[in-house]
Amino acid sequence: MPASTGIPPSNWWQRASKAQTYAVVIASSAVLFLLLIGFNSIVGRYPGGRILTLAADASVSLLFGALLGKAIRESQLRYEAVRQRLEMIAEMNHHIRNALELIQLSAHNTQDAELIANIETAAARIQWALREILPQSSARSTPGA
Repeated sequence: MPASTGIPPSNWWQRASKAQTYAVVIASSAVLFLLLIGFNSIVGRYPGGRILTLAADASVSLLFGALLGKAIRESQLRYEAVRQRLEMIAEMNHHIRNALELIQLSAHNTQDAELIANIETAAARIQWALREILPQSSARSTPGA
């Protein structure tokens, strides 16, 4: 079972369901459409006619909705990729530390002090790498980081 990363989504849209995302995109597009219609009514001019102006307003609103939906989806995908990568790193860290502990314990079965010192030095380097280097290299290689 993978270890939990404990990293909550930093934005509401990263935890939003598909239906919630669609609802936000549709509502945002509708609000923009109404604002454009209101602006055209205030200005009082309809270059090319009222129908053409409404079609242009609808097109702008649909384009805005499509771009907003794509931006939200990309953010959700980036968040999920980072979350999965951090879960994998936590799981690797757990398994490596367990194996390392067994190696350290088995080293004490021997009377060779030099061998024990070498194993302890190597174990300390591995612990350091798991603690310091692995999280840093993970942050550099994740998308959007």
